[in-house]
Amino acid sequence: MTNYTNLLHVSRTLIRKPSSRYKAYRNRIVSICRQRKTDYYHNFFQENITNARQIWKGINALISLKKGGVQNDITLGINGKLTSDPIEVANEFNSFFTSIADDLRQKIPNTPKTYRHFLKKRNLHSMFLAPISEREILECLTSLDTSKANGPSSVPSKILSLIKANIAAPLMSIFNLCFSTGTFPEILKIAKVLPVYKQKGSVTESNNYRPISLLSNMDKVLEKLIYKRTYSFLLRFKILYTKQFGFRRKHSTFHTLASMCQKITDALDKGEHVCGVFVDLQKAFDTVDHEILLAKLQHYGIRDKAFSLFKSYLSGRRQFVSISGKNSSESIIRHGVPQGSVLGPLLFLIYINDLNHAICHSVAHHFADDTNLLCISNTLESLVKKINLDLKFLWHWLNANKISLNASKTEYLLFRHPNRKYDQLVNLKIGGKRIFESKTIKYLGVHMDSDLKWKTQVNNVAVKLKKANGVISKLRHFMPLKIRMLVYHALFSSHLTYCSQVWGQHVQNVSLTEMDRIRRLQNIALRLINFSQYRAHASPLYSFVNVLKFCDVIDRQNVLFLHDIYNSILPPAVIETFKVDFSHAYNTRANTYGLINSELKNTTTYGTGGLKHQSILSCNKCQKLKPESKFYDLSRSELEKLLTTTLTSVY
Repeated sequence: MTNYTNLLHVSRTLIRKPSSRYKAYRNRIVSICRQRKTDYYHNFFQENITNARQIWKGINALISLKKGGVQNDITLGINGKLTSDPIEVANEFNSFFTSIADDLRQKIPNTPKTYRHFLKKRNLHSMFLAPISEREILECLTSLDTSKANGPSSVPSKILSLIKANIAAPLMSIFNLCFSTGTFPEILKIAKVLPVYKQKGSVTESNNYRPISLLSNMDKVLEKLIYKRTYSFLLRFKILYTKQFGFRRKHSTFHTLASMCQKITDALDKGEHVCGVFVDLQKAFDTVDHEILLAKLQHYGIRDKAFSLFKSYLSGRRQFVSISGKNSSESIIRHGVPQGSVLGPLLFLIYINDLNHAICHSVAHHFADDTNLLCISNTLESLVKKINLDLKFLWHWLNANKISLNASKTEYLLFRHPNRKYDQLVNLKIGGKRIFESKTIKYLGVHMDSDLKWKTQVNNVAVKLKKANGVISKLRHFMPLKIRMLVYHALFSSHLTYCSQVWGQHVQNVSLTEMDRIRRLQNIALRLINFSQYRAHASPLYSFVNVLKFCDVIDRQNVLFLHDIYNSILPPAVIETFKVDFSHAYNTRANTYGLINSELKNTTTYGTGGLKHQSILSCNKCQKLKPESKFYDLSRSELEKLLTTTLTSVY
């Protein structure tokens, strides 16, 4: 890169006289610089073809993709004065972060009902902390991510991976002692906090920074062992709410949205009225009351030594803030679940597990603290009455459990066909404050419209895809095809496929004009990657790089979705929502060829345009292409290969 820099310097210092000789030298130097830059990065990516970290370092050197991050030098306004002293700034941040929960809890009104009023069906079985084996210790040490930063009292992860065989037995003895005595080590309850700017608001105000907590990697090993036993116990006795999709294995945002949207489309197809309230909880993880949480742990069966261990885990936790290597004084954490921990998310799920018991008429869908109440009724009048009653019960539950509600950010959607007009005024309130209707709400990264046409979502995706194409066009000259495809999947395909089964069921749900925009952007991306002409035929390009068109991506996902339902590997709430009759006793032509029978629907917009019906159509379409194989009888890996081969062969 030295010669490249020198050439640039020479070109900038030449006399900028518009002569033919000057222009020839300038153009020659620019051409040489471009060629040297291209050669350098081609060699760089070829040498690091198997090193993902180095590849992304090279990509970031060409065009910056990362934003934010931890800042070494921060200036804050403290007592009316700007200061950049790291110790003063660190102490100010620590005071702010540890006082958030207390400030919010003081604003929560008292309620006549206690948290115990909402707890149902006490689990009579008690959890047993099975002893830890050396093999478990080795598995936990192996799973540690060496690229992540560690908190205080940590041993470098790379060193742990080298000496894991030697320390497995001692760690097994120490951790088993923690289990038998119900005591969590005090040294592992200290968190190092790094403030990260939120990319909005003034950089001199502490409320525009979010805390990133770092814990000891030894703490993570112990927490993983506790988590494994606790989660297994909760699953065994089916304690966790089935429509809680956050922080759970084989649960995702797609499952949340799919379950919700299928219920909405089914109701609209029947002519019913549907309202969705999107509840915004303020700092829900930080305001968790430890006494209430411990009482709920006992209620669900975590007792005796296990209870003592969790009580020890939550009590006496401390944190300090670090700025430029300077640390603040330590502060006690009195509320909330530990941020950055393994057990924290699971404890939060247990804490809000009984929220669904507070409501009578609506169905609650959760993804961690993102909560939605979905209410369906035959008339608008009864719908408003039911949802207001549930909002009243929800308000009592929140107050009893010391969780703060942000009423100004809580909104609702009245799902309906665009031609359906409401003359009656819909007035929803919670805690005496009115909730306002929106036409579009962003939920779990997807923009939902009141008519479920997904126009806003498609437009937002198109903007992201256009930006991704801009990045690809700048990077493509400096990297081989394999790296170009890596960039495509990371920056383009990730936006294209995120929950696309929900919003991308083409023709019925999204207008052809909007879907054509997505198709054209994908064609542009493939032309850029393959250095093809602007109007080059796109189909051969998809086949060349083994990429599916967007409509075929949806078909592939739909078939795999039904395959997962058939084999019962999806969350129970999703399987219950998407009940499919895969076969019947009648000797029909469809049954002979392995086709799935679909239910009769009333409307094309919400009936046949829903995910369930479109998935059946996709499966039958692919089944006709390969009639010799029943898709849902194959293993998932076999089906994935077969679908990719079948769909790409059509191009």
